Amino acid sequence: SGSVDTFVHAGLPTTDNGAAATLIVDGPLPPSGLGDERQILLRFDTLFTSQGGPIPDGATITSATVQLNITNASVDGAELHRMLVPWTASSTWTSLTNGVQRDGVESVAAADVTSLWNGAVPQLHTITVTSSVAAWSAGGVKQGWVFVTPGTGSDSWQFDSAEGTTHPKLSVTYTFSPPCGVDADCTDNNLCNGIETCVATVCQPGTALVCNDSNVCTTDSCSPASGCVFSNNTNTCSDNNACTT
Repeated sequence: SGSVDTFVHAGLPTTDNGAAATLIVDGPLPPSGLGDERQILLRFDTLFTSQGGPIPDGATITSATVQLNITNASVDGAELHRMLVPWTASSTWTSLTNGVQRDGVESVAAADVTSLWNGAVPQLHTITVTSSVAAWSAGGVKQGWVFVTPGTGSDSWQFDSAEGTTHPKLSVTYTFSPPCGVDADCTDNNLCNGIETCVATVCQPGTALVCNDSNVCTTDSCSPASGCVFSNNTNTCSDNNACTT
């Protein structure tokens, strides 16, 4: 939920495509005049707690993927650049000043990822965007991506919008350790992991117990509740004397 999308079109520079069911990315106008540039804008507004979402700001992002329902295969695919300026579903080619520039001002100059799809359509296609979501979690500008055609490609790539049949879906896996105040905030209630401590509001792991009494007549183990346990055993012992059993 919370997805916002549109595409802006050099050929129709003032047209609002915010309600379009299909998003289109296409390359610049070639000399043959067979097409003109379109850029897709896609954002998810309810990701982090600061946005009213489920992911704590500052969480460690383990993985993130965006799934799109591709409806038109393309040998060119698209580059995803993180947006750096605000935009809305009503943004147009003109309102963004001749589309989005990849100049480190309107969007990040280097693409976070380039993705291709030229198989059968319609088809669900998954793109790994871990680096993008990690940058947002670390405090980066949370304005989603602009999709542009790589290089001088002019083969359009299309997929369903949030108003289409199959919405774009972002899946994120993360870990998060909240700030601590005292050592007790950090305990995992497992003595086998040692005693966790709080250092400068950050939990530090303990030193795991090594349960070894070097006695072959005991079986060594560790109990999360009580720590090391040395239990008597009945293992066979040899005194290396064939006259005894």
